[in-house]
Amino acid sequence: MNICLLFWILLPAAECGSHSLEFLSTGRVQPGSGPHFEQVTEFDGVVISHCDSGTQQEHFKPVLESHNLPGTCEVALNDAFGALKEISKFINHTLYLRVFANPVNRTKALLKCHVTSTDKSVRSVSLTEDGATKANWITVTGPLPSGDGSVILILTAEVPLIHTNIYGCVVQTEDRNITVMWGRVQPGSGPHFEQVTEFDGVVISHCDSGTQQEHFKPVLESHNLPGTCRPACYDVFDALKEISKFINHTRNVQRRRGCITSDERLESAFDNWAVNGEGFIQFDAGAQKWKALSPSAEMIKDSWNNREARNHFFGHFINEECLEMIHQIKLREAEKRTDLRVFANPVDRTKALLKCHVTSTDKSVRSVSLTEDGATKANWITVTGPLPSGDGSVILILTAEVPLIHTNIYGCVVQTEDRTITVMWGENFTFTYCCMIVIES
Repeated sequence: MNICLLFWILLPAAECGSHSLEFLSTGRVQPGSGPHFEQVTEFDGVVISHCDSGTQQEHFKPVLESHNLPGTCEVALNDAFGALKEISKFINHTLYLRVFANPVNRTKALLKCHVTSTDKSVRSVSLTEDGATKANWITVTGPLPSGDGSVILILTAEVPLIHTNIYGCVVQTEDRNITVMWGRVQPGSGPHFEQVTEFDGVVISHCDSGTQQEHFKPVLESHNLPGTCRPACYDVFDALKEISKFINHTRNVQRRRGCITSDERLESAFDNWAVNGEGFIQFDAGAQKWKALSPSAEMIKDSWNNREARNHFFGHFINEECLEMIHQIKLREAEKRTDLRVFANPVDRTKALLKCHVTSTDKSVRSVSLTEDGATKANWITVTGPLPSGDGSVILILTAEVPLIHTNIYGCVVQTEDRTITVMWGENFTFTYCCMIVIES
C-alpha cells in the first residue's frame, strides 16, 4: 500500500512582508521497506532546503544567504508517520475495473479493459466471450504507475460489432474476483434487462428492469430521449421467451440498434440481435424484413417477417426517431483539468528514471517539457501515450534518465492554451515515488 500525506504551511503575507514560506512533507510506506519521509521547503517559490528520514537533517541550498530555519525535520517526520499509521487503519486497497469500446469501423471495435488498483495481489486480468475465457488481448499497456500509489493497466481486444457478443473483463486478486460484463446472466432469478445508450461513443444513459427508468449521465446538457426503457425491455423479454422455444439453453438475448448520421443526414440504421453471444438475426431497415444470421434463426425469421405492424414500428424508430434524437442531443463541454505528477524509480545507485505523469481532459495541451535547474532539456527517452483512461481524460507518461548522486533540481512543465503547470523534483539521495511541489501560473 502506498499512502502519501501532504502537509502545507503558508505564513500570512502580512507577517512576512509579502513573502511566502511553504513546506511539503511526504510520508509513504511500501511493503518490506518501512516508512519513508521527505520534505522540501520553498521561499517565494524557490527551493531552499531538503530533508528526509535518512538523516533527518535539513540540507540548505546555496541560494540561502541567511535564515533562522530549524536544522532538523524530526518534528514534521513524526507528524507524518503518526498520521500515516492512523490513516492506514481506515484506508484499504482500491481496485476499479471499467470496460468500454471504441469503434474501428462499422464491423469491429476495440474493447478496452481499464484497471486502476492499489492492490498488489492482482493475479490476472482475463477477457471472456459468452462466459468463456479468451486469451486474445492484442495490446497490453502497463502496469503504469499513476503517481498516487495505484497502477493502471489497459488491455485491448478486437471484437465484432455486428455479432453483439457478450464480452467481459475479469480481474482476479488474492481474495476476490471483479467482473464487468456487457450483459448479465442470472440463473434462477428470472429474466433481467439492461440497456446502455451511447452518443458518439460516450455513455449518456443507463436503464434496467429494476426501475425501467433511464438514468441520464451528467455529461448530457440537453436531449429529447424517452425517460423509460419499458418498450425496449418488453421487446427483449418477448424475444427471449420466443427464442427459448427453439433454442435450448438460451441464456442471453442481446440487441444493438441505432443510427449513424453524416452531415445531419441518415447514413445507416441497424437493429441486430444475438443469442448467447452469437449473431442471430438482423433487420433490414429499408425492406423492413429480417435476415437470419444463423441456421437456428430461420424459424424466428419467418415468424418476425409476418409481423408487419411491429416491423414498421422498428423501422420508424431507427430511420426517423433516432435521427430526431441525434439532432437534439448536446453534450456538456468537459471541464478542462490537467493533473501533473513527478516521481522517480531508481535504476541503480547512480541513476534513476524520472517520470512525468500527465492526466488531462484539456485538448489544448501543447507541450510537456523536462527542465534541469530551470533550463529546458529535450532528452525524454520514452513517451507513452496519449492513452484513454475511460473517463474522458487521456494519460501521457514521459521518462528521462537522471543522476541520483547530483543535487540538480528537475521538473516537468505542461503548457496548455491558457496556463503553465510545473512540478519540481528536487535533491534526492533516497528513493522517492511521490509528487513534490505543484505550482500553477
